[in-house]
Amino acid sequence: MSLIFLPFGVVINQVSDIKQFAEGIRSPVPGDVTSDIYLMAISLASVFFGSMTYIGNAPNFMVKNIGLQAKVEVPGFFEYIYKYSLPVLVPVFALLWGLFFNY
Repeated sequence: MSLIFLPFGVVINQVSDIKQFAEGIRSPVPGDVTSDIYLMAISLASVFFGSMTYIGNAPNFMVKNIGLQAKVEVPGFFEYIYKYSLPVLVPVFALLWGLFFNY
């Protein structure tokens, strides 16, 4: 996260800089988006894209292990990807991209 502050000249230890970053700072890179768009993209990615795999999302991994201990049939890693991640999550992510980032 701290690397994204560099192009905007934000100091991570300064609360006022972080507030400005969240409100939107114009990028010095021509044609680039403002900092609030970067913050929204990072937030959406961390919340939603972690659920693409058991490994990327600790709660999913914990639920899988609880299910295994209770002798409930749970999908394996690749089965989860092709049964749930691709047909369910990818369309949801495409919808989110269309709603928030398709300018």
